[in-house]
Amino acid sequence: MHDLKKRAAAVAIAVSVLAANAAELPAAKADERVGRIEEMLGGKAGAAAVKACLDAHASEKFVPMIESIWHAHLDGVGMTTVDITGKRQSCYYNVKTRSVERLHSPFDATGPLFLAAEAHPAKPEGECIVARRVEVAGVFRGWMVAQRPPQAEPGPDACSVPVWEDIR
Repeated sequence: MHDLKKRAAAVAIAVSVLAANAAELPAAKADERVGRIEEMLGGKAGAAAVKACLDAHASEKFVPMIESIWHAHLDGVGMTTVDITGKRQSCYYNVKTRSVERLHSPFDATGPLFLAAEAHPAKPEGECIVARRVEVAGVFRGWMVAQRPPQAEPGPDACSVPVWEDIR
């Protein structure tokens, strides 16, 4: 029962935060956003999606909140949840199957990032990964890892946005 009250409070807080954020938008956009939020959260499908995505946001100590919510496709609701630590998750809920279809914690650091030798002694590889060996006084310390720049021609490629998922 206590957990249910906590979740209900989280939903109420999320609606308040979204409405407050919408209040900062120009009047026409604010009305549109508040209307969309109320529409999404007002129906059974939206309420179920909110509950499922908030439950899926793994956090032992912090109550997750909804940062944004949208129609993902004909049978789905998408939302970004966030907690006070800054952890974000994109959650996609399928209304027909009544289940979380996809859960993703975005990692969009632009880099470069340092990868310690103790954690990854082999050269990191991946389609969009470029790694440079780091040595200090002749001792191997790790790797400076960055995104491969996008290729100019013939247009955007797989590495036009940060892609870290394929690092190995």
